[in-house]
Amino acid sequence: MLAHGAAFPGGGAHARPYTRPVGPVDGCQVCGESFSYSLDRCPLCRRTVCESCAVRRGGCVFCGDLCAHAFFFGESDEAEGSEFVEE
Repeated sequence: MLAHGAAFPGGGAHARPYTRPVGPVDGCQVCGESFSYSLDRCPLCRRTVCESCAVRRGGCVFCGDLCAHAFFFGESDEAEGSEFVEE
């Protein structure tokens, strides 16, 4: 036990706190708001997205409906004006 007035090891007379206040860690790339914690990323375009802007589809978090739709459906495999005609 340290005597009253004894120095803390490596910290002088006063020890540094274990946690320091931190500024914004991450920002939503949809609404622009800053947060002090890490945000989810859209798996398609990799934009960070907060809870209020997130679009959830199939257990994933997306930045919007466009990315959600493109992730699951992508481009159509069937060409609408196909040159091949069935006989």
